[in-house]
Amino acid sequence: MNGAGKEEYAMSTSKERSVKWQTFQNKYLTPKYVTKWLWSIVRAVIIAGLCYIILFPFFEKIINAFKSYEDLIDPTVKFLPKHFTLENVSRTVQKMQYWQALINTLILSTVVAFLQTFISALVGYGFAKFKFWGNKILFFFVILMLIIPPQTIIVPMFIKFRYLQILDTPFPLVVMSLTMTGFKNGLYIFMFRQFFRGVPKELNEAANIDGCGVFRTFFTIMLPSATSMLTTTFLLSFSWQWTDTVYNGLFLKNMKLLSNVISQVATGELQVLAGNLTHTAALLAVLPLALLFIFAQKAFVESIDRSGIVG
Repeated sequence: MNGAGKEEYAMSTSKERSVKWQTFQNKYLTPKYVTKWLWSIVRAVIIAGLCYIILFPFFEKIINAFKSYEDLIDPTVKFLPKHFTLENVSRTVQKMQYWQALINTLILSTVVAFLQTFISALVGYGFAKFKFWGNKILFFFVILMLIIPPQTIIVPMFIKFRYLQILDTPFPLVVMSLTMTGFKNGLYIFMFRQFFRGVPKELNEAANIDGCGVFRTFFTIMLPSATSMLTTTFLLSFSWQWTDTVYNGLFLKNMKLLSNVISQVATGELQVLAGNLTHTAALLAVLPLALLFIFAQKAFVESIDRSGIVG
């Protein structure tokens, strides 16, 4: 290649590099792209920090559940135990009477969740589809249930249930679910009202033309169309009832429930072991909920996505 050819090749190469650099600048060095890139970094840092704050205590409790007493008092053991043991788990299961408490909690949570879901759907449908005198006033009291803490009405409810002699039985929670005064019942009613308001009124009109009454329309048309909302409400009610310590600790104090027996594992133990056994008991209590979410997370996420609150 002669001198002129080399010079022409160098110029073409330089021009090509210039074009590539200009293309890179126009694509990646614009204010819009840089801002988007920086926001992605900030968002990733925030998410990582939140995950650390939420998950680290949980993983720390899992690791401590398998530490021996020597590891707990050894300052050099930070994370992984030197002496792996299942003694903490077995002792916690024994002191909690875990399997009996698990069955009782499962039955109680299922019954309460079913009653709350059904009653809330029925009441929410009434608020959404029927206009009657006092509709807005009654719904105002529903909203008031979301604002007023449940602790403000616990004492009078406790007195009434004690007068009826139904304490330490499942009936207080059953009565509260049927009368729409249960835990988060106001929220469930509000969710169903908003959902049914989004259902076209032509469905009700078509059902009336076909001769369906109010309840038949509700059971055969409205409930099947609200499957996503029913799933969401049932799972929320089930999980909140499972971990409830307010109503369970007051109305069902002597019943073998997971939320009630956690504090029993620390009785008669050394201070170091007492805290560790309490954490292990808490992990065993939420373990069924974690397994439920792992196997039902797809249905749960889809139900929340499809139950968009409208209106």
